Parts: sequence; C-alpha cells; structure tokens
Amino acid sequence: MSSKKIDNELDEVQLLFQHKQIDHCISKINKIIKNHKKEFLPYNYRGIIFLSLYRYPEALNDFKKAISLNPEFAQGYNNIALAYRSLNLRGHALSAYKKSLSLNPESIEARINIGILYTELYLYFEAIESFNYVLKRIPEHEHTHQLIADAYLKTFNYEQALQHLISANKINPLNHFNYFLIGTYYMWTGEREKSSQYFRKSLEINSTYGQSYYGLSRVENIKLDDPLFTQAINLLKSENISDDEKVFLHFFIAKIYESMSKVDLFFNHLNQGCTIQKKLNQYNFDHTRSLQQKIENVYEKHSLDLREIINKSSDIKTEITPIFVIGMPRSGTSLIEQILSGHSMIFGAGELSIINDEMEKILLLDYKQNEFIENILNLRRAYLNFLKAISNKVYVTDKLPLNFHWLGFIKLIFPNAKIINIKRDPIATAFSIYKTLFVRGALNFSYSFSDIIQYFKLYESAMNFWSRNLPDDVLNISYHKLVENPRFYINQMCEFIEVPFEENMIDISLNNRPVHTASDQQIRDKIRSENTQLWKKYENFLQEFVEGLA
Repeated sequence: MSSKKIDNELDEVQLLFQHKQIDHCISKINKIIKNHKKEFLPYNYRGIIFLSLYRYPEALNDFKKAISLNPEFAQGYNNIALAYRSLNLRGHALSAYKKSLSLNPESIEARINIGILYTELYLYFEAIESFNYVLKRIPEHEHTHQLIADAYLKTFNYEQALQHLISANKINPLNHFNYFLIGTYYMWTGEREKSSQYFRKSLEINSTYGQSYYGLSRVENIKLDDPLFTQAINLLKSENISDDEKVFLHFFIAKIYESMSKVDLFFNHLNQGCTIQKKLNQYNFDHTRSLQQKIENVYEKHSLDLREIINKSSDIKTEITPIFVIGMPRSGTSLIEQILSGHSMIFGAGELSIINDEMEKILLLDYKQNEFIENILNLRRAYLNFLKAISNKVYVTDKLPLNFHWLGFIKLIFPNAKIINIKRDPIATAFSIYKTLFVRGALNFSYSFSDIIQYFKLYESAMNFWSRNLPDDVLNISYHKLVENPRFYINQMCEFIEVPFEENMIDISLNNRPVHTASDQQIRDKIRSENTQLWKKYENFLQEFVEGLA
C-alpha cells in the first residue's frame, strides 16, 4: 500500500478521533497496524488515542514501537515523555525529552514540555532557561509567558513574573485567565485593590470562571447587592456549570454570607461546596493511615543504619539551616513564618512541597536500602541546592504543615534543621480547615468533618511518635499563648533557632513579603488575640467537631 493511502487512512482515524467516535477509531487504527506492521506512524497514532483514554502503559508501548521502527522520529520521543509523565516516571520522561531535542533542537513543543517537566521536578531555573529559548524565537507565545511567570514566582523573582504576566495579557487581552493570574499575583503581594480589579475584569470576560469569583471574595468584602452575587446564584442553577466551577461558586457565596452573619445560608453553601469537592477528590483516609504506619515502621527499623550511612555518604555539614514550621493546616504556621521572616537572618520560603512529595514517592517504593539511601541523598542535594538558589541567608523557613509526617527523616538528612510545631485549639483549627478552599490536589481530607477529625488524630499520634524519638528536637508553640504574649514566645523561638531577637519580628504588618498560602490576607495585620475563639458562635453547626475533638 502506498504511503499516500496510509496517510489518507490515518486522516480518517484523526477525523474519527476528533468526533469522539473512539470505538470506531480504535477499530480502524488496529486494522491499519495489522496490515502495516512495519510502519511507525500508525503506532504513534494509536499511542495518542490510548493517552487520551488514560491507558498509559499501552500508549507507552505503542510509542516505543514507533521509535523502534524509526529511531529518528523526534516527535515519538516527545510522546514517550508524555506517557512517562502520566505514569509519574519523571526521570524517564526527562531522558525522552532530551532525546527528542537532540533529534530536533528547534522543536518548540519539546522545549515547552521539558520546561513544564523541569517545573514539576523543582528545577525552576532550568525551566526558565527552556521557556526563554521559546520566547526568543516566538516572543508572542502567550502560554510560555504564563509558564515562565509561574517559574519566576517559584524562585521568588516577583518583578520578572509580573512582567511576563503583563506580556501575556497584552498578547491576548480577551483571555480571562490572564487577568485571573495577575489578580492572584496582587493577592499574594497584598495589593488587594489591584487584585480585586483584575479578578473583576476576568469575570467581565468570562462570567462563569469560578476561580475568579473565589479569588475576589478573598480580597474584597462583597455585598448582597453586588451584581456578581446574583450572577453566582444564577450560575449555580445552570445545567452547563461543571462541578469544579460549582465548588468555587459555593465557597464564594458562603464567604459573602459569613461576612453578613447569615449563618444558616453560610453553612448551606459551605456544606454543598465541600460535598462536591470531596466527591471530586475521592479522598481515602486509609491511604494516609497506611502511609503514616509505613513511615514509622521504616524509621524504627532503619534509622540507626540510615544515620550511619548518610553520615558516611554525604558532607553532612551545610552553611544553610532549614527551619521547618509544622502543624495542622490553619493552625498558625503562616503566622510563625511571618514572624520569623521578619528577622534579618531568616528567609521565608513559604510552603515547599519537595520533601513531602518526594518522601512519599520514596516510601511507597518497595524498600531496598541502597536505592532508598540514594533517593534520600538526591533529595537532600536537590533541596539544599534550591534553598541556596533562592536566598543567600543562613536560615530558610519551610512552612509546609504536612512535613510533620517526615520529622525523623528530616533530622537524619538535615541534622542542623530546626523544627517548630505550632498547636492551636483543635476545633478552631478544624473549622478553619473546613471553610477554606485549598489549591486543587492539596489537603484532600479538608472537605469532610469525619476526614478532618481522623486526620487531626493521626497528626497527634504522629507527633507523639516523633516526640518519643526526637525528644529534644522539636519546639512546641501554643498559638493561643503566642498571640497573647508574642514577645515572650518570639524570644523563645529565637533562642531555639540560635539567632538574636529583633524588634521587627513583633509587628508582622511591617513584613510585606509576598505570601502564597491560604493565610495570605490574614497575616497582613498585626498579631491579634481576639480571633482565637471565633468558632464558638458557630458551635451549633460544629457539633461533630466538638464531640470528635474536644
């Protein structure tokens, strides 16, 4: 059969695929492959179809077959990388992208994809280099401006990030997402009025974009007579709104009712939003419980050997001292970091997910000591290199609350690390978690009373385990006592970290650093004590928390 006829048949497959006639599409491509086993393109086509159906291993096999038939097929290596990424095999994906670029160095698609992968691997500076390559050749590439802005934000280069966000907006001023991104930037930097303007502009262009509604509610006190409130109510009645958008709209409306003290309506929309989000997340507490048990088992069984091997395998001394601020989410970790980062010797890096993400991957592998040690040492190097790249200060805070899972391993690979655990009233913490909409994929336990209670008890159990194994390595701070007597407890933290107390640490409103967490607005004010028991006015709606956590 001529190559022209094969091309025509593949065009038919593509047309079927575009019209979502998947069964017919697969039947057609299978027939083409059966008749032309030496042709590489049909395998590549079928791999793309399998990729769209989340059949990643089958897609990978087809892409590899295409490459075996045509080793110079650069796009095939790019597709192999996509399959590896889908299988969470990022190291293999990186190798495939590099091979694709070696065959076709001018490939814009491969440059963008490898930049995205670098971002996922926390190699933000390599990502920036890759995105800059694209922008030098296509200065008007809107998506690359968005991607490089995110990488600059991850490296705390806010001026460059804003420039690229503005560039993307100039390229396409009719894209609501560009206004949303700029609004989010100003929300993080504490410029509420600017943030509000951009969120509202985003909604002028796309009145159904739920994230802009929710973002707006975080920087502006919306009133019931605001047209956007009525618009959101009406959108929830529409059959064309996805569950994702409904979650943002329910949280937006709930926040307005909360500010108006309309308690019944507040909880009505909050509960609806959480119910939908829990369904979307498909969170299973059993996974969390089994992971924590594995963490503790591995640590008890291997910590002595690990300590000895790590000390021999690595230059354990480092000029950087990481400060890990841990606790339950919404317990005051952002407040602690805001206080500490007011010190001239301490850089606040926010929530760095690298340790939590990578340790979970390592622990979920079947335990082999040599491989485990190698992965641990690679994580140590990557983490310290990142800290060095983002700041020249001696102390750097990492306030990801979920690092409490890994305290023993943190002390093994960073013996000089300082760990501060903040504890807040359990019911106040649980309620604050429940009414906060977190970044998609993070803190998936947060949308159910029972899940939050179980997770809270797991946190307490884990901290009891670490207190037995690390009796002198964790400073416990009470949120309530801290806000009542900040000077005393800030002095205590300074002594623990071994830095001199500085007066600037007392008034956190003077600290204008950008903040990327759910507490980005609250920590702009001075430390206040009157907010510690606000949950009590909602006590009738929180009886499950009261009974489960009191």
